[in-house]
Amino acid sequence: MRKTAITMAAALGAVCVWGGWTYEGQFGSFGQGNGQFYGLYGLAVNPHTGYVYACDSYNHRIQYFTSAGSYLGQWGTKGSGRGQFDTVRGVDVDPDTGYVYAVDAYSLRVQYFSAHGSFLGQWDVPPRKDNLADVAVNTVDNRVYVVHRGWGDITYYNLAGSMVGSWGRQGGGNGEFWGPNGAAVAPAGTVYVVDLGNFRVQYFTKNGSFLGKWGNRGSGPGEFDSPCGADVARYGTVFVTDGRNDRVQYFTATGSLLGIIGERGQGNGQFWWPADADLDAGGNRLYVSDNGNNRVQYFKRDNPAVTPASLGRVKALFR
Repeated sequence: MRKTAITMAAALGAVCVWGGWTYEGQFGSFGQGNGQFYGLYGLAVNPHTGYVYACDSYNHRIQYFTSAGSYLGQWGTKGSGRGQFDTVRGVDVDPDTGYVYAVDAYSLRVQYFSAHGSFLGQWDVPPRKDNLADVAVNTVDNRVYVVHRGWGDITYYNLAGSMVGSWGRQGGGNGEFWGPNGAAVAPAGTVYVVDLGNFRVQYFTKNGSFLGKWGNRGSGPGEFDSPCGADVARYGTVFVTDGRNDRVQYFTATGSLLGIIGERGQGNGQFWWPADADLDAGGNRLYVSDNGNNRVQYFKRDNPAVTPASLGRVKALFR
């Protein structure tokens, strides 16, 4: 374990470097075949089916798997036509419909598909100086947020692709970005943006009003070096992939550190530039795209979230 991780564990007492998450499994390897990756990046989990969607960027396709990592299928080839990609980078699932939304780094458009990859629609986004990095769906207000990495802003749309608004520009101030790389929406609608070049996370209202931020450059607990992706659990915890530090850190909704998962390496539970993360519907299994190791790893929450259904089952035991 890293020295910094050990220090944090000592400081927080019962919290260890894995922070209550246990390595459970993995899938993938380098290549172009089924279940192999070249440039693994964005991840998303379908809450209806449990399918895990993975952006296989340089193979210009999306592959999908069972919750345990068995290969199910794929779609996409290199190109600018419907259902084709030019370096597919970010993916998210509409939890209401199960539709899969994806952005290419270079084709400057959003495409959306059925759960099995049938093309449903697309729209162009305003041209920027560089490329698109991520997409996040907010079903509370039926919005799709798109991260423009080169220009340093966020544009957002309704589910049919009509632009609703935008915010941000290049810079280091509040509400400004330097190479924003990922986004995630909390159940209540708060939007978290991973500000890679400023080594921080910023969060906003659904319309882009600045609410807060945390992080700075470093390798200590709560610090970042090239943070890449994020996801928000339904119980409010924010997970951030800390690329160059080869770990996943997770925080309260306002940025207080809760725990750290991983360290640099090729073994189980180790990472080489984790790029993105997503949770299953219950928030009890965490999937991480391990870019440098060309695999997806997944982790089990040691203390599962209590739901009304599970609470009912517990009560039933004592009747």
